[in-house]
Amino acid sequence: MEPAMQKQYFSQIRLQFVNVTGMLLASFIAIPALAAQGGFSAEKEPVATERMYAGHKVQQENSQNRIQAVSSMHEGAWITLEGNVISQQQEEWYTFRDPTGTIKVRIPQKVWNGQHFDAQDLVRVSGQMSRENGTTSLNVEVIKKP
Repeated sequence: MEPAMQKQYFSQIRLQFVNVTGMLLASFIAIPALAAQGGFSAEKEPVATERMYAGHKVQQENSQNRIQAVSSMHEGAWITLEGNVISQQQEEWYTFRDPTGTIKVRIPQKVWNGQHFDAQDLVRVSGQMSRENGTTSLNVEVIKKP
């Protein structure tokens, strides 16, 4: 190979290497930033209560509760509920529903862990129950698809 052709060949390889390296660096920076953001999307209407489990195989675990039973539990009890986040009330406060009722839940941004859900997604939430001014709520520490 002639020196002029060799110089041009290596120049093209260096340019391709720089382009690929730049794209890799950009993706390594952008992907964690996108994954860190998760949360609730209020774009879809919640499913009707009677259709909540249509098409889903539901297997109630021993540690899984129903909203109806939560009011009889002691404050600080660890509970797991399966249902839908149906609306956002305030920055970290949402309404969660299962076939037996609704409960106010607090889901900090870090708990979403990059996951995105809407009102039609069946989710499982776990956390500690609390009572304030006669209102029962759940401080969610884990949210995931069942």
